[in-house]
Amino acid sequence: MSLEELGEILSREIFAGLKFGGKEESIHEEIPAIFIEPTILGLQIILDGYNEDDQDKTYYLSVRPLRMSDVKWGKFPVSDLLTSLIRHLLYEYKQIEILEE
Repeated sequence: MSLEELGEILSREIFAGLKFGGKEESIHEEIPAIFIEPTILGLQIILDGYNEDDQDKTYYLSVRPLRMSDVKWGKFPVSDLLTSLIRHLLYEYKQIEILEE
């Protein structure tokens, strides 16, 4: 599955049809990445991974505040909540495996 194909699934299933784009902007120097713009609630949503020719087809979905200094981090495990939500929403896609860090 390509970066763009996964972006289409995530767009449809999680982000209410908001499209990923911006691959040509090369926001990461050597790693292909696409993102949703504008931000949602001040959150930057980025999907990145490796080139199509690589054996490793691992992609990473990042949902993070655009300006980190504005966020007061508490004890609420936001990443755990998002991982569980994404796993639930993508359950029917057997070709997508959700890995935890």
